[in-house]
Amino acid sequence: WSCSSCPKSFTRKGDLTRHQLLHTGIKPHMCDTCKKGFAQYSGLKTHLNTHTKAKPYVCGIGTCMKAFSDPSSCTRHRKETHRREGAYKCTVPECGTRIKRRSAFVAHMKKH
Repeated sequence: WSCSSCPKSFTRKGDLTRHQLLHTGIKPHMCDTCKKGFAQYSGLKTHLNTHTKAKPYVCGIGTCMKAFSDPSSCTRHRKETHRREGAYKCTVPECGTRIKRRSAFVAHMKKH
């Protein structure tokens, strides 16, 4: 099943139908609290956590039990906090420091 608006294709018609809502701007899933609309139910479900203050997404790496209201924040935390080796390397030749979190890297670079 191919999307007529972009190059994406899907193996199931239902997935295509759900995807096409992104192109039409139709947002059938509405938050009862703030009236914000979502194309997909999963977006509404995650959004509802902002009203209930629920944080169902737990890091769980090692002993870290930090919780988040949405999965993308949890994923970002895991990548930026629990990397074995810092992903951000200082570009100053005589330094070469490696840092895990982007915010810490930006602060480090300002020192140079």
